[in-house]
Amino acid sequence: MTSAVRRGRIGVAAIFGGALRVWIRALPQLLFIAAVVHAPLVPLLFYVGSSPPPGSARGVTGRALPVFDFAVYAATEACAVGLVMRWLRGEPTRPMSSLRAGMRRVGTALGITAILNAPNGVYTALDVLSPEARPRAAPVGFPFPAGFSGWDLVVTLFTLFVSIFLCGTIPVALVEGRGVIASIGRSWILTRGSRLAITGAYAGFFGVAIAAAFLLSVVPLPDAGAAGIVLDVVGDIVVASFACIVPIVVFHELREAKEGAGGEQLVTVFK
Repeated sequence: MTSAVRRGRIGVAAIFGGALRVWIRALPQLLFIAAVVHAPLVPLLFYVGSSPPPGSARGVTGRALPVFDFAVYAATEACAVGLVMRWLRGEPTRPMSSLRAGMRRVGTALGITAILNAPNGVYTALDVLSPEARPRAAPVGFPFPAGFSGWDLVVTLFTLFVSIFLCGTIPVALVEGRGVIASIGRSWILTRGSRLAITGAYAGFFGVAIAAAFLLSVVPLPDAGAAGIVLDVVGDIVVASFACIVPIVVFHELREAKEGAGGEQLVTVFK
């Protein structure tokens, strides 16, 4: 037993390396799950289009898209839990079984997401009801994108806080069969002692994402019309196929480090 396990903590390498290994080796299955979950969003994106008039129904729907994005990412994570957990334990992976199990608990996953992303929900709701009602602040400036305001920074920092202190909430709900509030409380307990490692792992992933975005920025890609929408959907599916892994890996590593939990629950939850 390693010292990390004795302390009930995990390291950055366990999170970073585990997530990358799962993503590389199970990529086709993860892309399949992400594509299935994202499918209902595609007609909505084509309806909104590239530049809808702000006051039109398409414009209002477009401003509400962040809410749909959060819901789709939560559902993708829920549907990937069984697949990733089985892979981490060296068991045969079953994408359809994982997908069905995630859909059965998607209500719980959406409830968790609604609570943990409440500031984003309020921010988006104000934007949908009236763009003028949304809190405004001066742009932050470098190194953030143009138009990135102080309010955007507050919401981003809150999201980062939640990602670190309450990482793995949806896997808790799926594997342990807990409700919304119980899953949030359980993840708070599990992450104690390992939050610095989780922060380091997210910093590493963020650095990789920035490098990838920079490389893509030098490639001339369509950003409007049907081609632009299709590329956005493909990009979202690829990002979701990786983003959904990280909380599951964190949950798996923390549970084994703190409790030495076995895979007996997987047999009944993801059969």
